[in-house]
Amino acid sequence: MSTKTYAQILRDSFTDEDAPEQRRALIHASFIGIVESIVNQADYTAAQKIAKLRNLNDARKEVLADE
Repeated sequence: MSTKTYAQILRDSFTDEDAPEQRRALIHASFIGIVESIVNQADYTAAQKIAKLRNLNDARKEVLADE
C-alpha cells in the first residue's frame, strides 16, 4: 500500500471527538496491528515487507505531525 493509503487508515482510527492522548494511542495501536499483519503475511517477500513497513512508518510520522 502507499503512504497515502496507510495515512488514511491511521486517520480513520480516531474521531475528532477523541482527546489528543486518545488519538495518539489509537494511531499507535492501529500502527502496531498493521505492522503485525505485514510481518506475519507469508505471501510477501522480505523486500516487499520492508517497503510496506517504510510506507507505513512514513504515514505514521505524517499523521502524528498533523496531530
